[in-house]
Amino acid sequence: MTYPLDYVRCVRRDGGDGVGLDDHMWQDIDGLDLVLVHDGAPPAFPTRVRLLCTGEHLWVRFDCAADAVTATMTRYNDKVWQEDAAEVFIWPPGDEYLYEFQLSPRGIHRDLRVAAHGSGEQTFDDSWRCDGLRTEAAITYCDGRLRKWHALFGVPRALFGDLPAGEPPMVGLFRITRSPVEEFSALRALPDEPVNFHDNRLLVPLIL
Repeated sequence: MTYPLDYVRCVRRDGGDGVGLDDHMWQDIDGLDLVLVHDGAPPAFPTRVRLLCTGEHLWVRFDCAADAVTATMTRYNDKVWQEDAAEVFIWPPGDEYLYEFQLSPRGIHRDLRVAAHGSGEQTFDDSWRCDGLRTEAAITYCDGRLRKWHALFGVPRALFGDLPAGEPPMVGLFRITRSPVEEFSALRALPDEPVNFHDNRLLVPLIL
């Protein structure tokens, strides 16, 4: 049984594709709150995600409550999921691959594609690079204390290809928190099962 969420919808905006964390257009976009994967409860450190479509990109913004971050990696394609991270998964209809994007609070990103995803034979190819991917990260302090960190992904819409009518792509949105408590958050939950972000049941139809 999955925690219910039938679909997610992104807001459309005309104009250019130079969207950043400080862009004013985020202010009037409603967000979704991630839930703990193992039981669907609210996390101790909540995460709100917002989605925006422009001409060339799908933009996904994470605002992550925090009082600490674990983020020591410094190179492109480091395994940032081993520390604090935000992640976006995209599965276009009919595509053999699941496309995975990871971003740390320090702005280190990783992109890869997963074959046979959701099965015991899945394989991970991190030699693949997503042309046109944009990312941004920031950490917010207040009164000298860390309060939030933010992640922004600009996934090129070319990755989706020509979408068949009535067949939306599937999306997974995830946050990994390592400190001061370990939490795994997503759009959906799989109660009483081991946490596995590559379980296809955690993916949700994306209405573009």
